[in-house]
Amino acid sequence: MNLKEHIHWLQRDNNSRRQTAVTFSYLGKLKPTGRGELQECKNHLQSLLFQSILQNPVSKSPLIVGLTESGIIPSALMHQNAREQGIDAQWLCSTRRPAAGICFSESHSHSPNHILPLPQKQPTELWFVEDEITTGRTVLNLAIHLCSLLSVKYIRFFALADTRSKAQIDQFSSILASHSIYSSTHT
Repeated sequence: MNLKEHIHWLQRDNNSRRQTAVTFSYLGKLKPTGRGELQECKNHLQSLLFQSILQNPVSKSPLIVGLTESGIIPSALMHQNAREQGIDAQWLCSTRRPAAGICFSESHSHSPNHILPLPQKQPTELWFVEDEITTGRTVLNLAIHLCSLLSVKYIRFFALADTRSKAQIDQFSSILASHSIYSSTHT
């Protein structure tokens, strides 16, 4: 998958907290997306999953987490990939609608308040699947909270794009390690 063909940089006039943004053609935000684009994205995520498994085998019951709106499609595709590999993964996405679960905020968003439902069974590791990681603050804070709440010590982060600097990536990993959380990032 050549991401350059599918990535779109946008100037935004409807969100004072985030003047620039990135979107991908497979999300269908700019124009309808097709089966071929979704399959390309799924294949790319599958290659990230395989790289991740080579580094660290998957534990018994991972929980795949997607954040609304842009994380729904990639997390759904990753869930399909996991199931096709025989991985017994759960899948949850946050919502902005009233629901039971964990409340958190995505400060740069046009609609910052989210709720993530709780999983039906105890996960053994967490997989955050996103279209992009910009600063990582939202997933970092949510990951720390979820790990504490669910007694999980390992997280995999998957993203099609990671625009953080090396210093931001190092700080991200350091903060997780200070909470005794081990992680890997695959982009």
